[in-house]
Amino acid sequence: PIAQRTGGLADSVTDCTPRTLADGTATGFLFDDATPEALFGAVARARDVWQNRTLWNRLQRNGMARDFSWSASAHRYLQLYRALASA
Repeated sequence: PIAQRTGGLADSVTDCTPRTLADGTATGFLFDDATPEALFGAVARARDVWQNRTLWNRLQRNGMARDFSWSASAHRYLQLYRALASA
């Protein structure tokens, strides 16, 4: 996805950079400002990755490997609550 870095999108999309591609966390392309120029920049970055089939396939695999289920979210919340309760 290409999305503005706001709310839930900022939490669920990890911006595609050389570092996030390498560490397997990149899932899409984010931009900050709600301007045509910022959107165009994100689209251009996506096009550049799309033109490199190896990178594009890596990005696709990263996104498909993410677990957005309620079970995964509940587990993370439970870990947070336990950490806060023991502090």
